[in-house]
Amino acid sequence: MSLVGLIQEFDGKEIGEDRNGNPIHGKLLPGATKADLLEIESLLPGPIPQHIRDVLDTTRGLVPSLHMVDFTGLSLKDLVETADLCPFGWPIAGDECGNFWVVDLLPNSKDWGPVYYLCHDPPVLVLQAQKFEDFVAQLIAFARKEIDSPIERVHDKLAHRIYHENPNVQSYEEAKQLVGDGQLSAFAASLDKNYQFIDLRKARVGEGFSWGRYGPDTELRRAGEDRIFAYKKKPGFWQKLFGG
Repeated sequence: MSLVGLIQEFDGKEIGEDRNGNPIHGKLLPGATKADLLEIESLLPGPIPQHIRDVLDTTRGLVPSLHMVDFTGLSLKDLVETADLCPFGWPIAGDECGNFWVVDLLPNSKDWGPVYYLCHDPPVLVLQAQKFEDFVAQLIAFARKEIDSPIERVHDKLAHRIYHENPNVQSYEEAKQLVGDGQLSAFAASLDKNYQFIDLRKARVGEGFSWGRYGPDTELRRAGEDRIFAYKKKPGFWQKLFGG
């Protein structure tokens, strides 16, 4: 089934019941206007792929769903700052706590993806979906209140686990010595020993890192268009006192 077909199937379909036992039906929000599409293309690093344009022509979002869903991104773009992590990040959904789902676009993107969950409490970036199509399917599963749906799992569980466990982080020495990985070793060499590195190039859904590991002013770096990230460690008390 096409992506537009999947969305259209959701429209008017019974997806559950309210507290009084009355049926809840899925609904599509109005599609983007021609003016909307022109504005979007003026803000993105490249043209809108045709299959995404077909979706935007059909609808800008689904209800019931997350607190804010706007596939056009126009109502969300001024609510979130993505420059340090995703220079061309385009928000398409948000929760009631000020966290957002962002498409990590690049100048040569042929598709919309991956989609990251960008959270500030805890301060983490988590891979939600490899492609926009997958995210739409996840939204539908969330609307149907499927148990442990991917959105619920990332939002309620994995974001907190990543912050507390801080997995898959590499030291400066480890990253620099990976001579078989030119992008990572060169990126490490361009920084210094105070940075730690996270490679999300082959990340699976639910993987990510704590972008605010050392507080809201943590210094962040990204390896150009590669999905390799780094953050700068803050010195501890004794390092501040004696240097080094």
